[in-house]
Amino acid sequence: MPPTSRSHKPTKSVSKVEDVADGISNLKIRSKAVTTTPADRLRTSMVTINDISQTLSSAVKSGWKLGSESDAEWSLDKIHKAMSPVPGALTTLRTVYKEQGKIDKLADVERAALGVVSKLNGLKVYTLALDLLVEIRRNVLALFGVEEVEERPKSRAARAKAPAQQTYLHLLRLPVFPTSTAPSQSLQIALATFQAHSIKAVLASLTHVHLEELHALLTSPEFGLTRFPPASGILPTDQLSALYVGAFQAVAGSGALSPPPTPAPTTTTTRSTRTPSVSRKTSGSSKSTPATKSSPSPDELAFLVRKQALLILARSPSLEKDTDLFWDQALKWGAIYVKNVYACPSPPTESQITQTLSQFFTDLVSSVSVRGPRFEAMCEWWIRFAKKSKDTELIGKISGLLEGGDNAPRTPTQTRSSDTKAPPSEPTETRQTPAALLATLDRASLSAGPEDMCAAADALLTLCRGTSADLSLSRRVSDLRKACAKCWAKDKDASRKVVKAIVPGFPPELTVSAVDALLALSRNELDTKDYETYEKAGQGVTKALTLAQAFSTRTDLSDETTYPTLLRAISNTGYTLAGALYNASRPTQAIGFVQQSCVIGEQALALADAQPGASKDKEIVALRDHMPRRWELLAICRLKATDRRGAVEAYGKALVWHVALLSPTELEKLDDKTSHFVSQLVIISVGDLFDPESVLLSRLFVNLDIEDKVVRLVMERVLGVLEDMMHKPVAQRAMELVVDELGRMWGDEYPIKRAK
Repeated sequence: MPPTSRSHKPTKSVSKVEDVADGISNLKIRSKAVTTTPADRLRTSMVTINDISQTLSSAVKSGWKLGSESDAEWSLDKIHKAMSPVPGALTTLRTVYKEQGKIDKLADVERAALGVVSKLNGLKVYTLALDLLVEIRRNVLALFGVEEVEERPKSRAARAKAPAQQTYLHLLRLPVFPTSTAPSQSLQIALATFQAHSIKAVLASLTHVHLEELHALLTSPEFGLTRFPPASGILPTDQLSALYVGAFQAVAGSGALSPPPTPAPTTTTTRSTRTPSVSRKTSGSSKSTPATKSSPSPDELAFLVRKQALLILARSPSLEKDTDLFWDQALKWGAIYVKNVYACPSPPTESQITQTLSQFFTDLVSSVSVRGPRFEAMCEWWIRFAKKSKDTELIGKISGLLEGGDNAPRTPTQTRSSDTKAPPSEPTETRQTPAALLATLDRASLSAGPEDMCAAADALLTLCRGTSADLSLSRRVSDLRKACAKCWAKDKDASRKVVKAIVPGFPPELTVSAVDALLALSRNELDTKDYETYEKAGQGVTKALTLAQAFSTRTDLSDETTYPTLLRAISNTGYTLAGALYNASRPTQAIGFVQQSCVIGEQALALADAQPGASKDKEIVALRDHMPRRWELLAICRLKATDRRGAVEAYGKALVWHVALLSPTELEKLDDKTSHFVSQLVIISVGDLFDPESVLLSRLFVNLDIEDKVVRLVMERVLGVLEDMMHKPVAQRAMELVVDELGRMWGDEYPIKRAK
């Protein structure tokens, strides 16, 4: 049960409506018998308009709108009944003032009529509002000295082609006004008010079938706000802002932008009835009609209409206060367009999508000089599509937008407000925002040019000083690494500059990409014929290791698998560089790389083994299987460099890793590779180093998870090698040590072998 205080208001208003209607009827009856004066007619018409306006205001205050059930005392029929005398009263006012020659009063009549239209728009009774607007427009144009030509179908065929639902889009078109006499301020206010109310009423009555017509109107020079925008000083700033904001909301919320209903499945009969007509038309015109450009799709048309809505909003004097909302809305509509076109059965290409987006954003940028954080977000989103289409020129233009440079894209537009002043431009140094720096990286990643690479290096140095990193920066650094490889043939110094820009203080979120970039440049840096490149390549690997170690100390940011992954990548790069030098007959220079590879590889495996499940990673498994070959390469390089003691140490590591990786079936009988390692260890230790104790290879397996029987098999292989060297006294001494060691290992379990 609604409150009693509220229930009286509608009843009072409704009774007032009935009284007014009855009074008008009585006036009509009296007019037949009594001749009224023009003053009486004016007074009666003014009272009628005023009473109807108050009645509509009561309906608006009650909260009732067409289609709502908020107030049962109001209905569309009652609104129609209340509005019935309005057209006659307005006609009377216009006629009397024309007869009296008071042309200046005619503008006031139209403004009073527009007040009624405003309340009808508030009630969403657009049909009545549109009927009034038709007459208002005709009379306003007449005051401007323009006689309206009514457009009607001239033939039955033209009438058949007309849309089933009547549109009032012609109300939003304005002809060229005569320039002989300047219109009065009251008339200009009436025209501006008409534009505000007509845009709302007309666009609210549209459906999806009118989308193309709406786009044609908004882009036409005949569109009211384009042909005759409110001049400066005609309306107060708040009213002018309300006009443009209201027009923006009307376009953005128009039913023309609503998606069409899902079509019902077409039958074979329907499709076959249309095919012959199409084929006949095609066959008759295929030879004479040139190929025409395909019209925009509904999604693209909706996108273009939304752009016009934003261009209308861009004229608002209060736009500077809501700049972030403006650019955020542009970004949202761009995302909606991309989502819709990707969902099409045959979507456009990435290049076409990028071109459409670029035209959309470029027109907006050309009309709005105010920037902000959301403008940077929009540019970052926009630049993603420029990267997809590999448009380096567009990336450069977007970078210029972010930096505030002169290379910002500009297109001529008629929508910029003449009285809108652009804010003073800030120095270029203050425009080096993170978004602009990221755009610099994007451009360098695509062009791989020396100048862009140098600019990217400076951008990296600036970014690394930041307190936080963009989530996409790691991907950008990875792309930059690939660009460095491409730029290497053009300008090595530019690529080196990028490498130097990656410092240990780099944001930890980017460590993986930064290490990847350093290692890639190290591989490119190495030239086996140039000794100077050896040190440069080594510096890159060392720098990557330093970066990874710095990352490991930040326990709040590092996870359990990232650090072992970084070490594995560094180890692999060291082995690759060492292999290249060894194959180029540079074993001495390869020692440092392969030794670093072995040590870091073991460290990575130890960390991976400490994490549950990490040891089963395929990359970690591959590294573990490769460790014997890495230690063997180190042993060979040391041996060629006459470092026999180091070779023995490396061969011992290779033997331990190889035995640890043998399968259970291979442990029953050691393979040839094991025999080779044992032979090398014995020959070098006894024959070159004269160190008999080095042949006690069982010491290598102390504290390792290796079965005793496997270690005994290894020592038996040592005996076999020493038998061929017994002519040397040191070999005889080594034999004694090995026999004693085997006797200790055999113990009481193998008395026969011990006796031998």
